[in-house]
Amino acid sequence: MRDTFGVDSKLAGEIFQRQNDLRGAYRNSLRAGIELGRLLNEAKAQCHHGDFLPWLKESFDGTPRHAQNLMRLAVRFPDPASLPALSLRQALQLLVGKTPAAPPLPHERLSRRTVDRALRAIESMAERAKAIDAAFRREGLSPKHDAAKRARALGAAIGRLRSYLRDCAASCELVIVSEDER
Repeated sequence: MRDTFGVDSKLAGEIFQRQNDLRGAYRNSLRAGIELGRLLNEAKAQCHHGDFLPWLKESFDGTPRHAQNLMRLAVRFPDPASLPALSLRQALQLLVGKTPAAPPLPHERLSRRTVDRALRAIESMAERAKAIDAAFRREGLSPKHDAAKRARALGAAIGRLRSYLRDCAASCELVIVSEDER
């Protein structure tokens, strides 16, 4: 059985499962980072005064700044199990007082037809942006011209939107429902 794009449903299911696996690993990365920070704090306490940075350069596969951030996370969040599902980057933003970007709202209900229409509209916009860029090039417009820069920026924004919608549709962030479930 195939979906509306012609992809085998077994393959789509396997892809979905791998995405979930990756999401789980992503969430566990914060816990692993905090545990690593705790161990680094322990190692620092055992080093003689002034020897931690040389030890770190020899024994840690990362920058001293990264080690410092992990160590600060371990002090700030000693119980990683109590943390919400944050990425390592979001936790570091919390550490410096910034509010991390809110995760997308879960389980927004969209029909497959709506997602398909949105993706077709985005593809159409991408084609138009490419046509505009090609027309500018044919006319000899300098790539540094403001109109050419804006056309490239539009193409890039459309590409990001397309990627985001595809990612959302393939993940748990959007629950795709059939028309009769709506």
